[in-house]
Amino acid sequence: MAANPVSQFSRLRLLVVCEADDDGQTLLRHLQRTRAAVRHQWPAPDRIGENADVLFCEYGPGLGSRLAWMPGEAEAALVVLLPQNGRFDFNELQVACPNAVLHRPYLPHSIDAALLVAHDQFAFFKRQKSRITRMEENVRAMRDIEKAKQLIMLRDRVSEAEAFRTLRDIAMKKRATIASIASKLVDTSDSLV
Repeated sequence: MAANPVSQFSRLRLLVVCEADDDGQTLLRHLQRTRAAVRHQWPAPDRIGENADVLFCEYGPGLGSRLAWMPGEAEAALVVLLPQNGRFDFNELQVACPNAVLHRPYLPHSIDAALLVAHDQFAFFKRQKSRITRMEENVRAMRDIEKAKQLIMLRDRVSEAEAFRTLRDIAMKKRATIASIASKLVDTSDSLV
């Protein structure tokens, strides 16, 4: 049988916000076996999830509004611990945007699966968000370059190719990117209008 894949999480900071009953103790002991830094908090604080990589949090009304981040701006992977009686509000759960859920009683393989899924989902979300940010920056840079070329073309009465060469030459002389020079030129021209 393969080694436990959860052992890769030894560098993580895990925060467990749940009662210290039998199920809670089972969860804590199992998570401590990952050799991650595991902290336990109970009762739940007003702001939940600060200084953690993965948050295991007991479901409760208003959970989404008590998290230490804005919806869609998560700072940690979230595993919501569902009650054994199965009574919870799906809308409340949706507002919390969990990466995984774990239902009582907590079993070792279920804990491992929830940790793996939550961590992988959160990492994927962060990579996608970073890609989107880079794409937005690239689009903004292309717009600035086009505007800067237009400004140079109007000012110097040159072709588009010559305007680009001018931008490139300025960037090389100042040891900066063409995008940053174009942005400064556009910002300067906008402030003059």
